[in-house]
Amino acid sequence: MTKKIFCLLLAGIMLFGTLAFAEGETEAEKLISTAAPTISLTIGEPTIVFEGDIAIPLDVAPCIVNDRTMVPLRAISEMLGAAVEWDDEKKVVFVLREDIYIALQIGQGVMFKNSERIELDAPAVIINDRTMIPVRAIAEGYGCTVGYDEATKTVTITK
Repeated sequence: MTKKIFCLLLAGIMLFGTLAFAEGETEAEKLISTAAPTISLTIGEPTIVFEGDIAIPLDVAPCIVNDRTMVPLRAISEMLGAAVEWDDEKKVVFVLREDIYIALQIGQGVMFKNSERIELDAPAVIINDRTMIPVRAIAEGYGCTVGYDEATKTVTITK
């Protein structure tokens, strides 16, 4: 049953994703999609830093939940050039970038990358109306490298 729902929702994202990408890109979107960005977030700081000098405010700061670094899914995904869709009824989020589709449900310790099932260290949670996910799950899901500086409590994601 879950696999059927996932496939149907994935098909819907593909359709809507195609329509969304038919529009022209803004200059910022072109910069993000063509660059090999470095994204930095600091635990407790409501800011995401792109390429070391472009600071963008966040609604929710990265935080530690059960010894896992949780980051806002939409902010990270969009900085990596992905589109994000939310199904409020089922509490499922879908992320699409190029040929990679990620789906996960709030409170579940698993995500799907294309048809691959990936166990998460911690489930996605909602904090202040934002989906928070373990940083490694989304970053490594897109083939990025994750670094962590314990002294500054800063997470770095490199595409």
